[in-house]
Amino acid sequence: MSTINVRQDILQRSLALCGVAAPILFIATFTVLGMFRDDYSPIKHFVSELGATGVQNAAAQNANFVVTGLLIMSFAVGLFRAIGSNKRAKIAAGLVVSTGAGLAGSGIFPGDRLPVPPEPSVSALLHYTFAGLAFLAIVSAILVFSRSLPRSEPWLTFRRYSLITGVVASGLLVLTWLSVPSASGIPSLQQWAGLFQRLFAVTWLLWVAVMAIRLFRLPDAIDGPSADAAGRSERQ
Repeated sequence: MSTINVRQDILQRSLALCGVAAPILFIATFTVLGMFRDDYSPIKHFVSELGATGVQNAAAQNANFVVTGLLIMSFAVGLFRAIGSNKRAKIAAGLVVSTGAGLAGSGIFPGDRLPVPPEPSVSALLHYTFAGLAFLAIVSAILVFSRSLPRSEPWLTFRRYSLITGVVASGLLVLTWLSVPSASGIPSLQQWAGLFQRLFAVTWLLWVAVMAIRLFRLPDAIDGPSADAAGRSERQ
């Protein structure tokens, strides 16, 4: 292997490791920060409330959003490099970039402190916009990957895992949205808002980690015909 190839391989694996580090950093940080807040319940309260304007250790959670977002964007670059001519997978990788950008934006623009005022601040509105972008983008990315990854091993099993993850994440995202006070009039559902969001976060972050590990081990293995392309070839 030439020196250039070695460097390219090191770069690709480093980008893949960003995808492994992001979930660990994000989950560990918001878990620890929540433990230091007596007025905070991980079952009831959203992760964003750890970084709300004026709350204890808000800067740490907002930095967590930004750094995690940058790590996911770096991981997405690794996906782009390994995809080759798979156009649908490139779209999915672009959605992963949007996910990272949305998380970073959520940290740059924190939400309002509880109780939420009748008129949200501009920063809060931007926070909700970026968070919504990140959530919708990652669910879309996972579902697109479930249809665009190669139909042969070692990616066939991961295609199925992506489909299951995408469906589960979609359901959890709906529950998270319904648990927002302004979106649902069911008090009992709102009491579980933090749990729904955390289950959603763990679901898609686990997918990122698994994808990153697979990319680290097989940095050039994503390129190949998707199921749709394979089906067309078989019919011909």
